[in-house]
Amino acid sequence: MKNFMNWIQNVLMPPLAKVGNNKYLVAVRNGLVMTLPAVISGSVFLIIGNIPIPAWTAFMKPYMSAISVAVNGSFGIISLLSAIGIGYELAKNLDLDAINGAGLSTMAFVIVFRPS
Repeated sequence: MKNFMNWIQNVLMPPLAKVGNNKYLVAVRNGLVMTLPAVISGSVFLIIGNIPIPAWTAFMKPYMSAISVAVNGSFGIISLLSAIGIGYELAKNLDLDAINGAGLSTMAFVIVFRPS
């Protein structure tokens, strides 16, 4: 087991650490962290609206339209938030103006985005 751990530390970890410190991958990771509040809030509403208990389902039936608006709104904005966050973080990592990077990535997202 000790030989295996030494192999991991000496052979496997150096290239993985190099990949993990890539500016672009770090920007994607940090930019996607900005989407977590939307993911969590949408997930809470999704769970509340879909608890598989018949009495709960009957109780929530009048409120399902409001809950689905909250779920669709929070999950629908995740792609926009990720575009803003990744552009912001990448510009910051490249020592550029972060707000301009966020704005440029948002404009590129809106130009390329095609609603289905």
